Amino acid sequence: MSENKNFHLPDLGEGLPDATIVEWFVKEGDVIKLDEPLVSMETAKAVVEVPSPFSGKVLKLAGGAGDIIPTGSVLAQFELDPNLPQRADGQDTGHSHGHAAPSPTPSTGQTAAAQPDKVVASDEGGEIAKPGAERDDAGTVVGAMQSSNAVHAEQAVAVGGVKAVPAVRATARKLGVDLSRVRATGADGAVTMA
Repeated sequence: MSENKNFHLPDLGEGLPDATIVEWFVKEGDVIKLDEPLVSMETAKAVVEVPSPFSGKVLKLAGGAGDIIPTGSVLAQFELDPNLPQRADGQDTGHSHGHAAPSPTPSTGQTAAAQPDKVVASDEGGEIAKPGAERDDAGTVVGAMQSSNAVHAEQAVAVGGVKAVPAVRATARKLGVDLSRVRATGADGAVTMA
């Protein structure tokens, strides 16, 4: 028997109340695999590609391009496919709810905590990491994420036929300005803050 699962729009930023659908990468009836691109969402800060949290058939999508979805609302419904890979609860998302016991390594039988490249506590109660092991916090993650120190410039994305960066859209929304009525003066016909 197959199981249906709802995927609720996660918080894509720092407590943002909603996000706008830019583009669905699937349609109802399509089969999608775990972590494949599901939808592109625009917040007040950026355009984010949201990966699929499940493998299976897409039963229902919450709306179309330009629709605003409140954080926590159902974004999509899936019929899980038991023959395709599924994520275990808490796996690869950074949102584990339990503590797993240290597992022995196959070659030495040592526990994971005893490996020399792990973080150890100092006498003062702080943490000392092995040199070269430092890593910046990657923030909130939905699905698997590649880590990089590369800087990405905001790109203007066309939503409803209007090209603008997310910051311009957020400012227009705050001021009650209809971007479709504004003359685009930026590169490639994008609406700018000016």
